[in-house]
Amino acid sequence: SSITSNALINSNITLISRAFYTGGLLKNTGPLPPKAEKPTTYTISWSLSNTFNNTSNVEVSAVLPSNIKFLNKIIPQSEALTHDPVSGVITWKVGNIKTNTGYGSAPRMVSFQVSLTPSLTQINSVPTLLGDSTVKATDTFTGVELSAVANSLNTEIFTDPGYKNGYGVVVK
Repeated sequence: SSITSNALINSNITLISRAFYTGGLLKNTGPLPPKAEKPTTYTISWSLSNTFNNTSNVEVSAVLPSNIKFLNKIIPQSEALTHDPVSGVITWKVGNIKTNTGYGSAPRMVSFQVSLTPSLTQINSVPTLLGDSTVKATDTFTGVELSAVANSLNTEIFTDPGYKNGYGVVVK
């Protein structure tokens, strides 16, 4: 006699969310550190990687705080990224991501630009640029719904190559 067993392994989808001033794909303007009542633009980049199995219905979303303006500058422009001005939700409808994306090949990426005009009440604070980002997908082999979260982003943009200590705190 024999026993046969099958093990289905879910793919692992990873979302990385970063903010840039000097290191992004879009040219940013405005004072750094941010100044009260003066606009400063930032580039937000989302990067997706996927391990074992193909995934479908991949979608990333996050909420922009009410004081952050979406500037409708997107790279690459072919990506299906939308912004709902009422709810503040930004949605990236990625579609499908193949096995080993981000490992055996480049990750799937999109970048977009936002603007912060800090109020006087935000002096000495570190404003949030983007809430937590969530990716949802379906593993096409196992049929399991996958998800991952990337933490919110603020003006302390440590991943920016031009960042210096104190650049994230709003000044007068």
